[in-house]
Amino acid sequence: MNPGRLALGILLAGATAPGLRAQEPPGFDQVPKIRGASVDTAAEASRLAALGSGARVRTWRVPASIEQMFKMYMRSLDATGGRPPDSVRPSELGGTPVTYYIVYHKFEDECADPETGGSTSDTGASVCQRWRRGKDKAKTLGRSRASHSAGSYIETATFTWFRREQSGELVRLRVELRDLGLSHEWKRHTPLAQLTIESVPVPP
Repeated sequence: MNPGRLALGILLAGATAPGLRAQEPPGFDQVPKIRGASVDTAAEASRLAALGSGARVRTWRVPASIEQMFKMYMRSLDATGGRPPDSVRPSELGGTPVTYYIVYHKFEDECADPETGGSTSDTGASVCQRWRRGKDKAKTLGRSRASHSAGSYIETATFTWFRREQSGELVRLRVELRDLGLSHEWKRHTPLAQLTIESVPVPP
């Protein structure tokens, strides 16, 4: 499927959900989805194990530009930039505004050796045999993606909000976009992102 056409298949489910008030942040089932994306069951299971009892998680692999996906979710969730609060206690049904936080790709050199089996120097310190160069990463992203702002490319984007459900339960909701398109050696990039939607109960 063409990546551009797939990205345009975002479902604005929350906008037509029964009983959803204007400006109210969506619940777990109302968060917009992507048509045609592949469910990542392994990632879902890993995330559920980390979050614990009561959590809900859905994860997909989406062959589309993470920058384009970010813009679509920013609009559909009516989100503003900023770190989310550590805790919140909405007293009524509904919830808090949605905030987003972006982590950009860095362009520092990194060792690309396997975690085990590397060589050591005469002093016992580990010695890197293969390097991933930041200049290669910058060149690869520059020729394959539109930057989010002035040479900055999104690595992860996280949207967060809190909501008190009809049951009275307070939950933290989160949409995470993660870039998966870079090859291991940073010399190739294909449009591929991981989309995760999660809901986690907030202890009283």
